[in-house]
Amino acid sequence: MLVQCFQKRRFLGALVEKAIGDRQMNSRRNPVSVNDPGFWELIDNRTSLQIGTLGKYGWPHMASLWFASENGAVILTSYSRTQKVENLRRDRHATLLWEDDFHGEGLAGASVYGQAELIVASEGPDAMQKVGRYYRMVLTRYASHPSANHPPSCKQIEKLVHENTAKKAAIILRPEKVIVWEHSDLCGVY
Repeated sequence: MLVQCFQKRRFLGALVEKAIGDRQMNSRRNPVSVNDPGFWELIDNRTSLQIGTLGKYGWPHMASLWFASENGAVILTSYSRTQKVENLRRDRHATLLWEDDFHGEGLAGASVYGQAELIVASEGPDAMQKVGRYYRMVLTRYASHPSANHPPSCKQIEKLVHENTAKKAAIILRPEKVIVWEHSDLCGVY
């Protein structure tokens, strides 16, 4: 049911409805349980997300990344010298954002808040192995996604993993809080 809503361009409408139940809707942002399988089913239909980390001077730093999910966690990979990784070394707080627009009919999305676990491949053989596994997972998920443009082949994925893992870091975020929203058919009223 939830995936059908997504396919009809109503990204999280059914999940918002489920979150508020019979309560009067006084907010368009609603908490959802991190254990809600519908939430995971919906984000698995997305190819990318935006991660927000806190920069050195307190300003948010946003970046778009491909992702995978495993055992209730969102898995990301990035080069270990990027700003987002440097920010997470200082402060593990992160926000993930998935959004969808209804082509002028409204907006919907989900935000996930949590503290990220950071694994840097250069920290040793165990870290290298974990980062390689997560990097492969993210690339494979993207390559198999129906909306992927020019996805890499299995051979290309293995080449990328072999050539780049040593320079990578894995970011694992286990959601502490999930908020979903849908702003459709508001007719200018919030």
